[in-house]
Amino acid sequence: MAEETTPLVQVFVTSDPVTHGVIPEVWARIEGDTIVYSAYQYRLTGEGRFWHRQRWAAENYARQLQAARLAELRAEVARIETAGRRATGVTLADGERIPADVVVSNADAAWTYGKLLPGVARRRWTDAKLARARYSMSLFVWYFGTRRRYDSVGHHTILLGPRYRGLLRDIFTRKHLAEDCSLYLHRPTATDLSMAPPGCDAFYVLSPVPHLGGGQDWAAQAEPYRRLVARRLHETLLPGFEREVVTSRVTTPQHFQDDLLAVHGAAFGLEPVLTQSAWFRPHNRSEEVERLYLVGAGTHPGAGIPGFISSAKVLDSVVPHASALA
Repeated sequence: MAEETTPLVQVFVTSDPVTHGVIPEVWARIEGDTIVYSAYQYRLTGEGRFWHRQRWAAENYARQLQAARLAELRAEVARIETAGRRATGVTLADGERIPADVVVSNADAAWTYGKLLPGVARRRWTDAKLARARYSMSLFVWYFGTRRRYDSVGHHTILLGPRYRGLLRDIFTRKHLAEDCSLYLHRPTATDLSMAPPGCDAFYVLSPVPHLGGGQDWAAQAEPYRRLVARRLHETLLPGFEREVVTSRVTTPQHFQDDLLAVHGAAFGLEPVLTQSAWFRPHNRSEEVERLYLVGAGTHPGAGIPGFISSAKVLDSVVPHASALA
């Protein structure tokens, strides 16, 4: 088979969205040459060069860049920078400033307006309005895996508790963590065996709970509440399942606030009452700052998978093309 010459970038670029787009920088820094490849081997052209050493150096550097990019993706944004009433970039919690022609925030909309725009005189989403707003419930989520399968359990199961209206009042009005619960059990391995090792199952169980406005101390209450949920599952769908659990992780409203930066740890942003639904939610094109755009559950049109997808479609139609910003 005849050998062909092609730029390095075409050989080593993968479809990984984290590294895609920075790999060409690797080749520019490692070697500004071309690589000759065939069906059997890669070798770098030029006297005294060994393709395997160059490839190792390039891939090692790519891994370093990937780690740096992942660290950047996980970095907390401290504020959105503005000039006048136009977004000009972001500043990270470590002080690094990243300039930008356009800023898109997929953070909780109330957090974006209330925490990330210091010094901007907001006209609609003021601190007073955000303080008066009603916020959605939060969630207690327990992820666990078992060393056996439960083939009688479906992909989606809803387990209603003994109360309905009373539980809703506890969650939304009283902000009280009740001693009973309604549950949603998700078993993805019912339809996708790759979600767990052979012969095993993966689950998460979700329980609606009040947001942090109720003052619950989840550091103290997480384990007792997990036991409550486990008892409910044992009595219904999964008798004796806890002795089969091999991995476990719990998420509480505190996680939604501390790690996901959701106001009050509300899982779905502003509560979707009439005056906070659809057009009355924060718009995808910011009403406060030019070239700032918002997307996600807390924005127009609302929460839920159809809402997320619609929000993304709206975003795609309102964010200007790069050529319009030149």
